[in-house]
Amino acid sequence: MSDSVVHAIRVGAIGLGVAVAVVAAWPSAAAPSAPRRVSIRAAHVIPVIGEPRSPGVVTIENGKIVAVGGEAPAGTEILDFPEATIVPGFVDAHSHLGCPFDTDDDVDAFDDRMRAIDAFDPTSDAVKSAPLAGVTTIVFAPGESNVVAGVTSTLKTGGSRVPLRAESGVQLTIGSEATRPLRAPTSRMGLVAMLRDRLRRAGGDPKSALARMLRGEIPALVHARTASEIVAAIDLAREFDLKAVFLHVDEGYRVASELRGRGPVACGPLTPDMPEHILENPGLLESAGVPVAFMSEAPVMPPSSLRSTALLAMRHGMSRDAALRAITIESARIAGVAERVGSIEVGKDADLVVLSGDPLDLSSRVVTAFVDGVSVRPASMSGPGGGVAGGGR
Repeated sequence: MSDSVVHAIRVGAIGLGVAVAVVAAWPSAAAPSAPRRVSIRAAHVIPVIGEPRSPGVVTIENGKIVAVGGEAPAGTEILDFPEATIVPGFVDAHSHLGCPFDTDDDVDAFDDRMRAIDAFDPTSDAVKSAPLAGVTTIVFAPGESNVVAGVTSTLKTGGSRVPLRAESGVQLTIGSEATRPLRAPTSRMGLVAMLRDRLRRAGGDPKSALARMLRGEIPALVHARTASEIVAAIDLAREFDLKAVFLHVDEGYRVASELRGRGPVACGPLTPDMPEHILENPGLLESAGVPVAFMSEAPVMPPSSLRSTALLAMRHGMSRDAALRAITIESARIAGVAERVGSIEVGKDADLVVLSGDPLDLSSRVVTAFVDGVSVRPASMSGPGGGVAGGGR
């Protein structure tokens, strides 16, 4: 592991430590005796899909959104946040949150039997505190040190033990992260050749993750940073007709025409000290017609870095609408759960974030978050919204 990555993990751990100190003060949320219909009223509601409302009301019951409008339905309990903004819960397109140092297995560079969910700890303080950064859903993934690293899972934060999607993709790495001097592959040329051979032989076990990926049942989530890595990954996706999502894509702008029409890509995390071309990359991809999602790779960066990544991308050319979509609906599409989360729509899960102001202004704080209708907030904060509100868990 490089010194820069170790430093980043330490910085992320400091950020998580602050959240952990807060989460210890939460009140326990007991299951409601009967479903409650609760209307959450705020100065602004930004649904991501659909028109914003000012003021706006989101009504939830039994863990689901049952109404979105300008007025609360008659007879509902009201939680009032008169100066706040409500947005969908943020979705992190790639994370190791809850198990930072146990998601790589260096014995075999090609092993699709491994499942990231087997290393996930939903009770960890880092996972339980993530809603305080607005992050309510993550794609929990293996590390990048293997060519075929294993199977990702899409999970809720806040302590839920039930995955949204137990198998949301097969993680592949095309780049130097997966090469080793004393373990094949030792070069990217060898990596691509060995991966191609493994894919050709994957049909021998129809129940394997690789076989299901080849049948299009689950996508390939491919780490590819440089333009040459991205092109190699696209060539493999075309050859094997894969549903592929490309991660990091630091030089995606150089091959944007190749990426267009292939669905969202995941960029990030971004920090202010990165080269200008990486900071401009999301905006350039947007301009080229490529949908962009963002990821934190927590704990390399803390969950709160999703918002800072979106803000940095905006400052370097990305539109405000695309930046907000990148931490909500586009990430939900990569996670394979856009029908459940990523926007404020009737029938979707009641995963919401209430902020004191503009969601893309880092001076705005998370007042409270709702995960499946259960509110998560520091106990020290008085007022409406603590405990269960139309909860479904």
